Amino acid sequence: AGAMLEAALAAQRGFMDTYGDPLEQMLSVLVYLIPVEDEEGDAAGFWSQAVYSVIDLFSLYRTVLLRSPDALPVAVPLGNGDLVASRRGMAAASGGAARQSQLQRARLTYTVAAFLLRALRSVQVLIEMRAQRALGIKHALRVCIRVEVFKLML
Repeated sequence: AGAMLEAALAAQRGFMDTYGDPLEQMLSVLVYLIPVEDEEGDAAGFWSQAVYSVIDLFSLYRTVLLRSPDALPVAVPLGNGDLVASRRGMAAASGGAARQSQLQRARLTYTVAAFLLRALRSVQVLIEMRAQRALGIKHALRVCIRVEVFKLML
């Protein structure tokens, strides 16, 4: 299963490396094709914002996909066992593998949290616009507070 996932990610990386820029430019053109109305219940404004959100999500996905995991700024704190082993001058291969595993897990956690926060930010305006249109400004405020609490929990 891991080899299939790596193959799929490699194919996506190749596609994004080749066609990512033109696709992003095509998405940007969509913003200019949506009519704008000056009304309060502006459906076109919602769709324009939806296109901006799609562009932002696409750009985010492309960035995460093409970025090397080793380039992420995370560190694993030294545990007591590592400190004791280094004082005695012992080089334990298993400790190095465990540290590498911790570092890999920290990078994955960082990537997932950053991706979720940015993705939520990209669609937050759409969520709030939909809530206001459906049930009014008070409901939209409650939804906004829930989204902010969710972002804090991440």
